[in-house]
Amino acid sequence: MRTILRILIAAFLGWHLGLLFAHFAAPWFLALAAASGWIGGAVTRRLRWFVSLALAVLAGIGVLFLMTIVPQWLAGHGPSPLDTIPLWADRQLPLALIPFTWFWCEAWLCSGRDNRRGGERLSHAAAVILLFWSQGPYHITIYPHPLEFALAMSLFLLAELLLALEPIRIKKWVRPLAAAAGLLVLLLGAGAIWGLFIRYQDQSTASGGGLMKPDLFQFDFAPLIRLEDQISLGDNLVLLYREEGTPRTRYLRRMVLDSYNPATGFSIGKGKVPVIGRLPLHYPAQKGVQERTLVAQEYYLVNLDPSSLLTLNQPVAVNPYAHWNQSSFVNAYRVDSLVSSDSLWLYNDLTGDGLSPEEREYYLQGGNDPEIRKLAESMTVGAKTPYEKATSILLTLKDHYYYSLKPGPPGPRGALKHFLFENKKGYCSYFAFGMTLLLRSIGVPARIAVGFVTNPEDSVLGFTPVRAFQAHAWVEVPFGPYGWLEFDPTSETPAPGENFQVPRGTDPQVLSKLIAEILDAHPHPLALNKNGPATQQDDSFSMGWGGLLRAIPLLLLLMVVLANETFRTRWFWARLLIRDPRKLWAIYWSRLVSQSRRYGDGPALGATPESWSAQSPQDEALASLAAEVSRARYSASVPSAPTPLQRQTFLDLERQRFRRQPRHRRILTSLFPWWHP
Repeated sequence: MRTILRILIAAFLGWHLGLLFAHFAAPWFLALAAASGWIGGAVTRRLRWFVSLALAVLAGIGVLFLMTIVPQWLAGHGPSPLDTIPLWADRQLPLALIPFTWFWCEAWLCSGRDNRRGGERLSHAAAVILLFWSQGPYHITIYPHPLEFALAMSLFLLAELLLALEPIRIKKWVRPLAAAAGLLVLLLGAGAIWGLFIRYQDQSTASGGGLMKPDLFQFDFAPLIRLEDQISLGDNLVLLYREEGTPRTRYLRRMVLDSYNPATGFSIGKGKVPVIGRLPLHYPAQKGVQERTLVAQEYYLVNLDPSSLLTLNQPVAVNPYAHWNQSSFVNAYRVDSLVSSDSLWLYNDLTGDGLSPEEREYYLQGGNDPEIRKLAESMTVGAKTPYEKATSILLTLKDHYYYSLKPGPPGPRGALKHFLFENKKGYCSYFAFGMTLLLRSIGVPARIAVGFVTNPEDSVLGFTPVRAFQAHAWVEVPFGPYGWLEFDPTSETPAPGENFQVPRGTDPQVLSKLIAEILDAHPHPLALNKNGPATQQDDSFSMGWGGLLRAIPLLLLLMVVLANETFRTRWFWARLLIRDPRKLWAIYWSRLVSQSRRYGDGPALGATPESWSAQSPQDEALASLAAEVSRARYSASVPSAPTPLQRQTFLDLERQRFRRQPRHRRILTSLFPWWHP
């Protein structure tokens, strides 16, 4: 039972390492690596440490061989699905070495040794701290739902509790009570963690302008939008946007929120959050392509999740760009979209939305509130077509409502009704929520789009910087053959008494540096690589001279560490490689002399073993070893090698001299074996 629990704990921690670095490795593969490492360490725990380490290295080489050489051998010369396995392994194996090595060492040190249970618990605690250190306040991102996170952590804590209580003998009649107590702890822990996670999620979204949340390294949009009572505007540069022609205001869509729940708000429903990888994407032909022009866009992501796909409505093709040396961007790609040509006279005459009965019912969710319907009818008096109704509601919200970063508490009627009927102030989410439900209440399908809105006045050489505070929500309405069209109802009039300032512009030096980098790199899509089809080298930052220069400090540090450890283990390798008994005695004695001199307790230069032992007549062990060394050195017959007891005596003498040193000297001499106090 305890073995199964330990393997599950190792797999749990490996899985969470994969969740933390989902862009680099598969969680299941890291979980398998962690479990395999623990099993390997437990199986070899009775072997010497260097034998166990050698077996671990052989196991890693074997896995590498199986995942790189064998698939190519099986695939032969023709194309095969197995051809991609080596590329997949190249991404997985480097990160998989961390949990594999960690749990191999832990199992070798702790499994089967009851006196080391505390070390095992400390190892797991250190792993949890390292995994969740970056998941601090408002940064928990590895789980999509708080209940999953709460249950997973509670199961982990329960497994640790069972392992900690394993040595305690419990009477039979107490076991059911202990099981009930464990279940209660599990439920209470899940509830507490769930509550904390919800608070983190709420505060994260509020601090991200009501739309965005901080991720591990970058920002991204929250999949569920709530109406906050107060938000703040961030000033981080998120991306650079470019398209040909005169800069104009554009709505860069990240995702669509079409599902509505009165208790939670708008969220992702029928569709999925679009993501971008390293392969081109082509979208099938869709309805709603009339009166649209093809617009090519370029996105250079600076501080946004690299997998975030932004497009103008409606995307046709996506081509990732090949990376270049020393790039300042986490990702770059080109999107071709069919964009509405603003043929208002055509939209105004249209009476149908082009949706099926099922789709129409879906996009009318939440439109059954009679109070909101009455308000919508008052806003659309005289409007006949869907376009006229949408325009009437948009103009009413823009002209009679106010923009505010502090809408205030929602009150007993809820945030949306408080906004529509009472204080009439809010930020973009309030306006998008309000217009969408107003339209749905009078039978006009609508949905919410979130992303960024660009400011053409900030453009430099065709590049438009986009910052965090430009995260925006707007409304989309279907118009049959013309597709979904954007409506932005957010008012530009500040609420009375509020004086907020838009954050200052991007640093001109930073902006000019980024633009110059793009112009010098001449980025091109992977599919249009000038050297031919996209290759594996295009899938990551190529090394080149720039990459080599960046790697020099790391290589120097690695060389220093290797030199330090080589010097530390020089006696070990000498004892391992030399078989002559005379030389073995000389090696053991030389190590004792060298270590003693480091601590100021060694013999003078040229002193014989007997003369050194005579300086400490009370040290019988030293005198005994000195006599054996002299006998091995000068005897005519071949001496025998040091016995295990004699080797232990050498070690005890070194430890005695080490323990006499002050603590700071012990630390320094342990870290730096070449340092002499």
